Amino acid sequence: GKSLLAVGDDHGHLHILKLPVNLICGPEREDEIIRQVLDREYHRIEGEPARSTTLEALKQQTSKTLAAEDEEIVQQEDSVIDEEYRKTLAEFCEATGISLPASDAAL
Repeated sequence: GKSLLAVGDDHGHLHILKLPVNLICGPEREDEIIRQVLDREYHRIEGEPARSTTLEALKQQTSKTLAAEDEEIVQQEDSVIDEEYRKTLAEFCEATGISLPASDAAL
């Protein structure tokens, strides 16, 4: 018949509650559904160390690639700056009538 639940509160009163049918009888295949959820979580947690290792390797590879690209960009910017310096120095020397020493001309 009826399923009842007795619940006491902090004032010492006892309450009798009638439980609805959906709390008494679980859904069909409840055991199977819970087992699937637990299995899925177990496999996810089991694969976590491998995933962490893979992500760490990818992070290191990406940082090496970015460092190499940054170094290349810095070298390109340095050569552009050096070229602009040589051109500006040559224009200045020409405008002021100063001859470049051989060591500066090679810059």
